Amino acid sequence: MSYLGTTQTLFVKEVSNEGAYLDGHDLGEVFLPKNEIRDELEAGDSISVFIYLDNANLPTATVKKPHAQVGEYALLRVKEINSIGAFLDWGLEKDVLAPFNAVSYTHLRAHETLRY
Repeated sequence: MSYLGTTQTLFVKEVSNEGAYLDGHDLGEVFLPKNEIRDELEAGDSISVFIYLDNANLPTATVKKPHAQVGEYALLRVKEINSIGAFLDWGLEKDVLAPFNAVSYTHLRAHETLRY
């Protein structure tokens, strides 16, 4: 079973010009972009990846390690605040959103640190 927000070892189903498609079990295919592939991969190989949802809400893999995973705590830097919440730098290309209804604070400015 594969879980979003965690690092896991997945098997390569197919390699294409765009990247690799990994067997995410109940998540279906998990895409690993070409720029994330450091070594030659072939179908059947295994690779340790962190699984998250991309901007299209599809399971995506990265070989980068976030500052925290599901069930862990970390102090994260606030990168941006807008009408829906604060975007936090967690070490990956896509920032993580802390919605206003999930965070208790009175004043928060960009570049501050938020425990989330």
